[in-house]
Amino acid sequence: MDQVMTAAKKQVTKFLEIPDVGRSIVKEGLRKADIEEFNEKRESDARFYASLNSSRKIQALFKENLENLKKKKK
Repeated sequence: MDQVMTAAKKQVTKFLEIPDVGRSIVKEGLRKADIEEFNEKRESDARFYASLNSSRKIQALFKENLENLKKKKK
């Protein structure tokens, strides 16, 4: 366990030597493609989930879950 902690501390020390600005720029660059994809699909995802949640089958499941929660509460 001591070896693991020593190695982890060394890695953290190396990591902290990189300026905050540099780390944030790298994070932003790595996440950029994913964020763009999420933004492009946002509208279609919202429509999909809205149609899914408004289906009779899903509404019946919601109702059943709510009734079960009410029973548990008592």
